[in-house]
Amino acid sequence: MKAISSFGEVSLMFSQPITPPKNVTLYMNGTVLDSEGNEVPILDVKVLADRNSDEKHENVTFDWQIVEFYPNEMRIKLNFTDAHKVSMSEIIDRLSITFRGHKFFFNQRGLTVKSNRVVEKDLPPQLADTTFNNAMKTTAFVLAGAVTVSMTFTFIVNFILGASMQQLWSAINT
Repeated sequence: MKAISSFGEVSLMFSQPITPPKNVTLYMNGTVLDSEGNEVPILDVKVLADRNSDEKHENVTFDWQIVEFYPNEMRIKLNFTDAHKVSMSEIIDRLSITFRGHKFFFNQRGLTVKSNRVVEKDLPPQLADTTFNNAMKTTAFVLAGAVTVSMTFTFIVNFILGASMQQLWSAINT
C-alpha cells in the first residue's frame, strides 16, 4: 500500500503490471468461495482497531469504491460515516485489504496475486468530505500550482537578467 490520504484516498501499487478489469464493480461487490466453501468478498477491505490488533474496528463504518485502476496502481476511495472516529487518539487504526479473489488480479503472463494476500497500513486521522474541506483541498492544489509557476517565472527572469548583467559588466570593464 503506497499511501492513504486524510480524505480516505488509498493508493495500492502492484510490483508487476496487472491487467485492469473491464468492470471494477465486480471487484467491489463480487464474492468467491474460500477453502471451506464460504462466500467471501473478492477484496476484503476493513479497518482494524489499532496497530497491534486483528480485531475489526466496530465503531468505524464506511463503504468503499475503486475509483481508478491502472496496470501498476489501484486507487480506492473510503467513505466514512463518521470520519472523526478514525485514529481519533494516540491509538492509530489500521487499514487492511485482503485479496481473496486473487485470480482476478493477474498480469499478462498469467501470474496472479498470492492467495489471501493481505496489505496493511496505518490509517491517518480522517477529515470529513464536507464542502469546506473540499474547498480547502482545491485551494491548496491551486496555490501549489501558483507557487510552482511563480518559482519557474523567477528562475527564468533571473537567468535572463544574469545574462544581461554579464553583458553590462563586460561593457563597463572594456
